[in-house]
Amino acid sequence: MPEVSARRATGGSDPRQSWRTPPALVRELACRYAGGSFLTDPCTDASNHLGCGVFHTEEDDGLSHYWHGSVFVNPPYSNIAPWVEKAIDDARCNRIDVIVMLLPSRTDQAWWHDLEQHAELMVPIRGRVQFLAPPGIKVSSNREPVVAWVLRRQLTARDFR
Repeated sequence: MPEVSARRATGGSDPRQSWRTPPALVRELACRYAGGSFLTDPCTDASNHLGCGVFHTEEDDGLSHYWHGSVFVNPPYSNIAPWVEKAIDDARCNRIDVIVMLLPSRTDQAWWHDLEQHAELMVPIRGRVQFLAPPGIKVSSNREPVVAWVLRRQLTARDFR
């Protein structure tokens, strides 16, 4: 597994949106909620994906593809709403097994309340996650608390016939 995953904005290449998730946090989330690894990483870059069988970069736009299996999503924090909408849709349509989203704690946002309605679990992460800065960006402290949201495919009776 490569060391880190990156947040990438679709439609822009602002390096400030490419802070990388600490590898120990990705491993912990995978172990707790995704059976040990993630299959899909829809918002990364080609040199820095999670080693997933499926990953999408800014150039091929992870929002325009179906997500499958266990999915790790750490989207650009400047453009969260479409990623939440996509996650909820893919979970509702049973295209995934689990989606783990790493998002800032912004309880005043509409997407937050949408997740409250659809997520199986919301896990606040104590303290401030220290994301890894992209090249050329001055390292600073994370100003926001971070939450892991877990969405799973719905169980239906036909799954057990």
